[in-house]
Amino acid sequence: MPSLLEITSSAEDEKKWDPLLTKWGKGLMEDSVKQEPRVNKLPKGKSNFVYSNMFDYDSRVFIIHTDDGAPCGYIAIQTHSHNPFLVNAKPTMMSVNELYIAEEHRRQGIASWALRQVEEMAKKNKDIFVLQIQLYAKNAPADKAYEKFGFSDWSKTKVKFLR
Repeated sequence: MPSLLEITSSAEDEKKWDPLLTKWGKGLMEDSVKQEPRVNKLPKGKSNFVYSNMFDYDSRVFIIHTDDGAPCGYIAIQTHSHNPFLVNAKPTMMSVNELYIAEEHRRQGIASWALRQVEEMAKKNKDIFVLQIQLYAKNAPADKAYEKFGFSDWSKTKVKFLR
């Protein structure tokens, strides 16, 4: 059975996990560009963008391991209020900000397993009533998988690239 290992923003975890997360982060960006080529025009951050951005806004990051204990991806989640204008509101939503499985481990049910673990975490918090995940509009395989998992359209975001 796969497993999750929560990591922190500590220097020790950064030293241990940053090289692999940076590699996976680049893979995530490559996948994103395949789905939406204009993403390639977005400004590039530090090479260790995972550690520079992942732990903002009360995010939690988990390394996903295969049955044999090999790290194969990560999932980043965040709890927050469904209404950003409510100050000091209790978290009512859990968002999956990033989910990445290394290419050689895809189509084995690992992402679904990780989402089930996150769903169980969300259900344990009685204030959380929504689990949310975002994806690029052109990512039909992920969209189909998430719908199969029980996600449905709730809102729609439109973007306009200025450059």
